[in-house]
Amino acid sequence: AYLASYPYAVVTVSHERALLDSCSRIVEICGGKTYQYAGNYSYFLEEKESRRAALESQRSKQQGEIDKLQNFIDRFGAKATKASAAKSKQKAIERIELVDVPQETQTRRMALKL
Repeated sequence: AYLASYPYAVVTVSHERALLDSCSRIVEICGGKTYQYAGNYSYFLEEKESRRAALESQRSKQQGEIDKLQNFIDRFGAKATKASAAKSKQKAIERIELVDVPQETQTRRMALKL
């Protein structure tokens, strides 16, 4: 009850799912970037997975387009009639900003003997 009415931010490190699900906003720090999720921990997990799937799909589409352009360059780069088109496609490949898909974090297990 006290934390719910606390007017400032609280950084919490916890493995207690019930406590994390009582949070109203989650901020993830991944790969030097921050991602904010308005909702509890369960919502965060769902949204994180859907964001990752969307980025992977976008990256796959980009790679398909790059492969298509590269195929054109390989086929017609040496022909005098298509050389300028091949150069144009090469420049198009260089202009593409690749979508960055965050890597899965590895879970490490630890055993304590007391």
